[in-house]
Amino acid sequence: MHNQMKTSSFQIEYLLQPKARQLLGHFSSLLHFRTTFYSLDGEVVCAGLDCPSSKYCQLLWTASEGQCDAQNRKMFKQVLLQNKCICYTCHGQLTEAILPVTLGDRTIGFIMIGQFRILGKNTFSISKDWNPKSPGFYRRLQQYYEKTPIYSQQQADSILQILQLMADYIITHYLITMKDFDLIQPLIDRIQNNPAETLTIQEAATSIGRSPSSLFQLFKTLTGKGFRQFQIECKLNEADRLLKIFPQIPIKEIAEQMGFTDPLYFSRLYRKYRGVSPSSQRLG
Repeated sequence: MHNQMKTSSFQIEYLLQPKARQLLGHFSSLLHFRTTFYSLDGEVVCAGLDCPSSKYCQLLWTASEGQCDAQNRKMFKQVLLQNKCICYTCHGQLTEAILPVTLGDRTIGFIMIGQFRILGKNTFSISKDWNPKSPGFYRRLQQYYEKTPIYSQQQADSILQILQLMADYIITHYLITMKDFDLIQPLIDRIQNNPAETLTIQEAATSIGRSPSSLFQLFKTLTGKGFRQFQIECKLNEADRLLKIFPQIPIKEIAEQMGFTDPLYFSRLYRKYRGVSPSSQRLG
């Protein structure tokens, strides 16, 4: 269901990659309902297989006089407030679910699925608020309702779990191209591929033509970590690998390889982030 909700103080420019669109399409095709990716301001970015809403929803839309749109706006706001997937029964007595899509600590959009019935939960009923537009409206509406897909509660729970995994996959495999993310992606790759290199935030900011404060905010928004913390995590991840596969190399040498001139500082930092000493990685 489409709506024109405007709740965000910022706009995000992004594009779903072909593989992400394929995932949404296969999901829709398999389960026989509409899967839609919405931007944060409630605009449709894409729908799986360009699948329209069910005939039931299309017909109900004409008679509900804005109720569908109003409910969408309400549920998008609830998802933003609760920052979790919400599954609910719409005013047309069908089940829908909305999942926030987050990058780092920032919600960048929503995936909405529906509409379908849950066995023993959803039944057709007529609302006094509907305004039928043609003779035989309710008869046709009930016929369309009975053709909507129906699942058990257990199946519905599994669908929501798969939806979460699909959203996580889209994010972790960079299937969303974002203007800001594209800007710092080369820098992220540089840090991850060269953990021994230590960049100051000024050097990093200059390399992408941003101010240090702007770069810090980009890292915090898009990765959930500050610039320095992100660098340290990459260094420690590589140190973990070296500690495990090269037990004969002294910890002091591994620290130096990761750009730490003081092995005691490296050990303190390692314990702070990992909760254990570097040597514990070599036990067992």
